[in-house]
Amino acid sequence: MSVENYDLAGNLATYVRYYGGKRTNVVTYKISADSLTREWQSKELTGRKNVTVDHSVYDAKGKMLFFKNIDLNFKGEVLGWDSTRFLYNERGNLLKRLQFVNGKTSQYKIYRYKDIDMIQAEIRNPYSPGFYSLVEFTYNAMHLPLERRELYVRNNVIEPSGFDRYVYDGKTLVAETYSDSSKPGVEINASYTYDANNRLRTVLVKQDTLYQLVNYEFDAKHLNRITVKTNARNKFYKHNIVWGTSLITVLPIQYEKIFVYDDKDNLIETRQLLNGVLQTDILQKITYY
Repeated sequence: MSVENYDLAGNLATYVRYYGGKRTNVVTYKISADSLTREWQSKELTGRKNVTVDHSVYDAKGKMLFFKNIDLNFKGEVLGWDSTRFLYNERGNLLKRLQFVNGKTSQYKIYRYKDIDMIQAEIRNPYSPGFYSLVEFTYNAMHLPLERRELYVRNNVIEPSGFDRYVYDGKTLVAETYSDSSKPGVEINASYTYDANNRLRTVLVKQDTLYQLVNYEFDAKHLNRITVKTNARNKFYKHNIVWGTSLITVLPIQYEKIFVYDDKDNLIETRQLLNGVLQTDILQKITYY
């Protein structure tokens, strides 16, 4: 069980998790008056009994400038820390993401643009100077991505490692083809349909005889149910939303996730079923003030 408390502005103030009637984790949240600085502190009361402090800074447009995560023991001694800095151009496009572990550079990413479109991301770390990876994009006239390519560069030799290709109806994504990471040279195909309000209705993913069909059901305001029918286990990694299966679960399967709301449109219950059998039933009791 968990309990969340919010302040009068609607911001999450504390989160407490219980197991066996005892508190196991307490998280407190703080936001500055201008919302530019945010911090949360998590205390694990069982197991390692450590404290994690997460500190982040944003600019006036809401873009993250800095992030730092610190692990401490209950004596306040620092066990380790990592941080990330973000650099933007005058348009607000991300140019660099610099990551550090205990003060030393662990990875950096460089982003390159053509007009407003990000056309290439370069990912490097200081421990492998002869190896880095690239992600490259091409766009249509409406600045929608048509292709995403993943490349490895080893000693200046470029090796393709994956791709995604996209098809649109106007500005709406209707089909996608991407490489199968477990079978080089083999493709996976996905198609999308939408309801009259342009909300996602179905996703069909296929490769040969393997398939996964996802159906989304809405009322006027809410997503009420997700139903997944598939004969593949964790195959379609980009579209995998099935939980609770194991190697002994007989295929094909039908997975359902049902959402229940109160009269104020807040989610109060989530149920998950596998082949018609209830797996989890999460109840959320809300006290209003």
